Amino acid sequence: MDNNNVMLFARRIKRKLKKIYYGSKFQKQKALQMMKSNCTLNTSDNENTRIVVQIVGSLHFGDAVGNDVLAIQKALSEEGYCTGIFATSIDERVKSNLAFRLDQLPELKKDDVVIYHFGAADISYEIIRDLKCKRILRYHNVTPPKFFEGYDKASEISTTNGLKQIEAMKDFFDFGMVDSEFNKMDLVKMGHRYPIEVVPILIPFDDYKKSPSTHIIEKYKTDGYTNIVFVGRIVPNKKDDDLIKCFAAYQRTYNQKSRLILVGNYNGQEQYYDELKKLVEKEKVDNVIFTGHIPFSDILAYYQIADLFLCLSEHEGFCVPLIEAMFFEKPILAYNMAAVPETLGGGGMLIDDKQPEYVAQKMHEILESKELQEKYLQGARYKLDSLQYEVVKKQILDGLKIVINRKSGI
Repeated sequence: MDNNNVMLFARRIKRKLKKIYYGSKFQKQKALQMMKSNCTLNTSDNENTRIVVQIVGSLHFGDAVGNDVLAIQKALSEEGYCTGIFATSIDERVKSNLAFRLDQLPELKKDDVVIYHFGAADISYEIIRDLKCKRILRYHNVTPPKFFEGYDKASEISTTNGLKQIEAMKDFFDFGMVDSEFNKMDLVKMGHRYPIEVVPILIPFDDYKKSPSTHIIEKYKTDGYTNIVFVGRIVPNKKDDDLIKCFAAYQRTYNQKSRLILVGNYNGQEQYYDELKKLVEKEKVDNVIFTGHIPFSDILAYYQIADLFLCLSEHEGFCVPLIEAMFFEKPILAYNMAAVPETLGGGGMLIDDKQPEYVAQKMHEILESKELQEKYLQGARYKLDSLQYEVVKKQILDGLKIVINRKSGI
């Protein structure tokens, strides 16, 4: 990595931190008052209401981390905590009374709690270090920089810095609540020694019951084609290139009336996207669809029309789309890597080989076998039971209470 880029990144962090440290006292007080007004319980004693806030570098609307942050916000509010979300950038679709700029973070007392979400390089690093309150790490994992080499220098630098930051934060926290055992082992290897519990992403399953886009269902559901679907950003670690190669083998060998639908945004990954389009031409494969960024109702529709959910990703800290495919009762074939096997559980078929002819054979096998599909459907139902909102909400609140009841100090 270029040392000049590292120095520029560090200077940019310091400039932003200076602005955050000297944030307006009025704005901090305004954020605190809005947080207190949102409390659903304990409102008669607002001065003594414990503050539990979440900090995240960027709050995006609709991605796995953003959804987890917002779901935890809802759970904390329901429990009566004075709570809010603080971030350096906030999606405009998030309600203004829920999320605040990081420079509005009020002064926190020793018995208050911060839940810090980390999944990429973040300018909040020094702020987290200097907090006097109790601190919980919600670690979502950092994609290894090697996946971005030759495609996206900015992401390569950001992930490199992210890994350095999370390793340097090993002594910052009182407690960890991580998405998966895979993420926990990452932290342990980096020297994090505080208590760490595996607590899955808090998923608002009612969102998946919303109405899907009918025009997509009408276009693709009943035309006699087999729909192979993957949902996730177009980024190198998701291995869309392997999806295309394996689908090409399936289409050539087993089923010409088939299509591959890659549901995901490729903004910021144009070089990789261009390479994927060239690969489609090289493989002489038909009916490969890149949806690009689409509304949530379209995503729901693509799940509805899927005959098989195919995941060949090589790095996942959790992989929410696997859970979504289970919710829609779709057969799943997935590569046995990173957090995928523990997220999938018994809800789909795992493979250890990505040789295209082998994967194509397994695709055909699961698509043609109702017995196999029913077997994995039973496993998916069991897995979904363990991820229901109230179940995971209790795990989060139990972890929070462990921290609250501990004496201050790490």
